[in-house]
Amino acid sequence: MQPSLPNPGSNFSLEDAHERGAIIFQTLGSCVPGLTFKAVRVIWPHPSSVEFWYGGDAIDGYELIEKLEGPLDYRKAAEVFESSEALQLPDAYFVEMKIKGLSGLWKEVILIAMNEELSWITEHLLSLNNRQLKQFRKANGPLMRGTRFNHTLLSQVTEIMQEKVVQADMGFSTFAELFKKSSAGKSLSLAELQQDLEVWIKKAKVRQKKLEREQERIRQKQERLLLPYRPDIEFVLKNLEQYANFDDFTPHQLQRNLERFLKEYILANHSLPNQTLYVFRWGVYIRQYQYRFAFTNKTRAIIRQGSKSEEKEITAVGSIDFKTIRKDLK
Repeated sequence: MQPSLPNPGSNFSLEDAHERGAIIFQTLGSCVPGLTFKAVRVIWPHPSSVEFWYGGDAIDGYELIEKLEGPLDYRKAAEVFESSEALQLPDAYFVEMKIKGLSGLWKEVILIAMNEELSWITEHLLSLNNRQLKQFRKANGPLMRGTRFNHTLLSQVTEIMQEKVVQADMGFSTFAELFKKSSAGKSLSLAELQQDLEVWIKKAKVRQKKLEREQERIRQKQERLLLPYRPDIEFVLKNLEQYANFDDFTPHQLQRNLERFLKEYILANHSLPNQTLYVFRWGVYIRQYQYRFAFTNKTRAIIRQGSKSEEKEITAVGSIDFKTIRKDLK
């Protein structure tokens, strides 16, 4: 006997639910040899809402995972699967999956969203509008062959979105953005997009080399400007405790942060500071600290503590007497 889906006031078998418009995904999967698990996923449209149900060996019966107001929208359904770890399944569960109530393009898109390893592709597919999605499928072939993923096609997508886009310096571009810039904007052919990407990658390499040359020129200029001040910086770092009015600090971490600050200050002002420099400290990890410097004993800053970042007022834990340092250096 088929298990039944809970519904207020009445129960339906999966077959009854399908006859009333539900889309049902049933499968067996194996995570380890000799051990298989049942898995059921149901998209159940109602007149004014759509429910997403989870079932299988892991729970007794069925569990409502998500409910969307409004009529069934396949695009929104794919987004639900893409964002829900509970509804997703490992790759092994898709080999012999039986699907009732859905076929064609949206079956393929939703199954990609349901797949733990492939769900990230959903965002890029859904950046295309419905017309473009159909054109993309027509130009490049189906995303699935039967119940098996078209791994040749999806490997192309992976190469483009995880490698080529980075090499071409295209940031976090989606499919829609890439095709808009490409000569493949009408055909939506991955082969044509690949050709354009190769051109963009060559141009990006030229830009990168130019940028590296400019950065090296700037670095060398900065080194020349800092050269006369290096003995002064080394004096400050070596004798820091003599001029600081606090004891509780980690010298190595403080010195590293202070050296960076002094170099930036000298490049901007062509001299060491000539006033009291206040030191701010906060923990970022176990026995690890971050130091910041300012010429006022209170400041507002965005600071990171553990896994959190927040803006708040912090008070100096001490100061460094650069007036005396300047006198001693003369």
